[in-house]
Amino acid sequence: MNKSVFCDDHMSLFITMLEFVRAAVLMRNPVIPRGVAIDWDKLMDLSSEQGLLAWVWDGVSKLPLEEQPPRQQRINWGLSVQEITDAYEHQKSVLKEIVKICEQNDIRVLLLKGICLSEMYPKPELRPSGDIDFYLFGSYQKGNELLSGGRYEETAKRAGFNYKGVHLENHNLFLTPDTAINIKVDSFLKENCHKSFSTPNGYFVFDPINELVFQAMHIVAHLKDFNNGPSLRMIIDFGITLRHYSQSIVPNQLKSQLSRLNILPLFCLFMYTSERILGTKYSEFHWVGIPSKCVSAVLQLALMREVNATPISEKPFADRICIYFRRSSSMKKLWKYLPISKWRYLQIIIRIETSSIIRSFRGIISKK
Repeated sequence: MNKSVFCDDHMSLFITMLEFVRAAVLMRNPVIPRGVAIDWDKLMDLSSEQGLLAWVWDGVSKLPLEEQPPRQQRINWGLSVQEITDAYEHQKSVLKEIVKICEQNDIRVLLLKGICLSEMYPKPELRPSGDIDFYLFGSYQKGNELLSGGRYEETAKRAGFNYKGVHLENHNLFLTPDTAINIKVDSFLKENCHKSFSTPNGYFVFDPINELVFQAMHIVAHLKDFNNGPSLRMIIDFGITLRHYSQSIVPNQLKSQLSRLNILPLFCLFMYTSERILGTKYSEFHWVGIPSKCVSAVLQLALMREVNATPISEKPFADRICIYFRRSSSMKKLWKYLPISKWRYLQIIIRIETSSIIRSFRGIISKK
């Protein structure tokens, strides 16, 4: 599959994809300019790569039948979406079992990201979720033994194990303790767990401020991950969460807390990025001006979803890519807002594998 998203055809496809996403998550009809030819196979591939397949299909299905894909493509797409909705229903049943087991053992469950964010969307079943992540309010080890039978893989942050075909992640920490800011924010989240909301389903969810703080730092974690970079879905989640809670958040309280944690610019960066993706606007939270080039840089990184080790044959050219980004004003500005070291950031760029992306950068650099 050609994963280049920087040429005109792919950028047009990207814009079309976002329009269908907006139609789905904002519950409106898509607006596609007359005469636009859509490559449905490529749209399906790009949507799947970004974790947006079901939302895009929901937007496409709002078109008049004569403007939708051919019948066989509709069938194939519909079957793929059915797999997502079936997985969602299975996760819900597994989550119900987990919560019941924990309740019987006097353990509270704080659900993190994933399936709990689905409830903020008009059709929760269309948001895919790979794992079920949770925090057990000080019962981390007890939960591991209870739910995994003592068979789990552990990192500094969490324990992972399978339960009836679903991967569970029991968090001891909310964030990996690899930076000072992660340690600071993790401590804040733990201290404020008591503010979490209980739900009719028996589990707890973060209060609005904690949820937005956690999601912002989650996006940063993926920006630092070589093999699992940020997706557009993560940024859409951030925007939908802000939309969901916008009426219940006191702006000055949120601003004050973000400032104390030294992540106010980071919050604004992801908010502006989500606004550009969804076409929404939250003027009451526009506290810090972020250069539009920085927003574009985050989008660009999200579009480069697949990053792996650069082939040996491409390493000399990867060095040139590194130099380009080091000189790029948008990337220089972006470093100012992200709690990532410059060297770490350059390593991410160097590890781009896809030849189509590398060819795109060749075109950019040759003009310099």
